[in-house]
Amino acid sequence: MTTKNLPAPIPESVPEVCRNVPFMTSLEIADMTGKQHGHVMRDIERELEKIGEGLSRFGASYLNAQNKRQPCYALPGEYLLFIASAYDAKLRMQIIRHWSALNNGTAQPVKDAANVFVGRLIEGTRAQRHARIAADVEQFRLLNGREPTSKERFWLEKP
Repeated sequence: MTTKNLPAPIPESVPEVCRNVPFMTSLEIADMTGKQHGHVMRDIERELEKIGEGLSRFGASYLNAQNKRQPCYALPGEYLLFIASAYDAKLRMQIIRHWSALNNGTAQPVKDAANVFVGRLIEGTRAQRHARIAADVEQFRLLNGREPTSKERFWLEKP
């Protein structure tokens, strides 16, 4: 699902709520949304506090490039949807419409719905990023009258 080889949580640090169920880490959410990991951690803390959830229930850790233990969060299905939908209004509305259709009998449950909706968020985020890069490259062409070099393109493509 992600584009980078991200660090995985240290197995013994995976919270009980995430054992034997699909989950996603705050590192993965940061990668998919193009946000800084620290900002995603802050967002998770703020949103979980709003609904009265204890943060320690989702706490995990990973080893960074210097082999130091660093904090992260691990979120199972419903909580992952809760956090991911905070980043995307269209995804939030899709979830609401699907839930409404389930309740009035016009839709069937989707197996692993959290992954389906998060997949839509990822694709939307990627599409937005690609559109931004294309616009930046086009603006560079207009301003400079030439194609960007590989080094210039690297800086245009940074999140």
